[in-house]
Amino acid sequence: IVTCLQEHIDKYADYDLILNSAKKNIHKNVEILVLKKQTSSHAETVYETLIKKKVKGKFFLKDCDNFFNLNYKSGNNISVLSLNNIDLVDAKNKSYVEIDDKGYVNNIIEKNVISNLFCCGGYSFESADEFKKHFKKLISSDIKYKNEIYVSHVIYSMLIEGKKFTVTEAKNYIDWGILREYRHYCRSFLTIFCDIDGVILENGSKFVKGGWATAGIKENIEVLAKLQKQKKLFLILTTSRPESEKKYVY
Repeated sequence: IVTCLQEHIDKYADYDLILNSAKKNIHKNVEILVLKKQTSSHAETVYETLIKKKVKGKFFLKDCDNFFNLNYKSGNNISVLSLNNIDLVDAKNKSYVEIDDKGYVNNIIEKNVISNLFCCGGYSFESADEFKKHFKKLISSDIKYKNEIYVSHVIYSMLIEGKKFTVTEAKNYIDWGILREYRHYCRSFLTIFCDIDGVILENGSKFVKGGWATAGIKENIEVLAKLQKQKKLFLILTTSRPESEKKYVY
């Protein structure tokens, strides 16, 4: 279930195109829930989704502004990453967990570095009803949350009540949560206009011995091949060679 705002659909997107793309690239049973007005918090968005889509039992929640790989575990579980294993992250903008010697979470807190494990945006819950119960408990309490009720607040409420949470470390994390991180991600992609003659192949000519059948320039080819393996290179080849030499070039 992908939850979004009606305002964003009206301004930036086409509902049918998004749904068809999601069904093709994610799963054929993808549904889109369009909320008519903005909620007060991330946790309330989840709550509204559970209510409106009548979600029962176990569910997995994922933030929309990042990517990671995970060996999914059902039940109460938090997807985490270690600050020791990642290069660029806005540490002050994350939630953090502490775990005991048995691997259970004993604390979770927003915007406060209490350990090297931060929540990377994936949360598994044993019960949709439990989530709804604890969100309603928080929204009706006398505690005044500074900005909003986060999912971490719901989890903390469940921990206080004795619910057990474990953690699973994710891999291949990419964060698009803030502009700096998004631009850093964009800079990892390259578009290269590359002349074949003198860069990929030695210069050739119809007037010289051997004609256009020239040798490859190994060091340049190896660099481009390495970039291509990372799947972050869009390579455009240019040449003045005649069409008849296309097969040799490729």
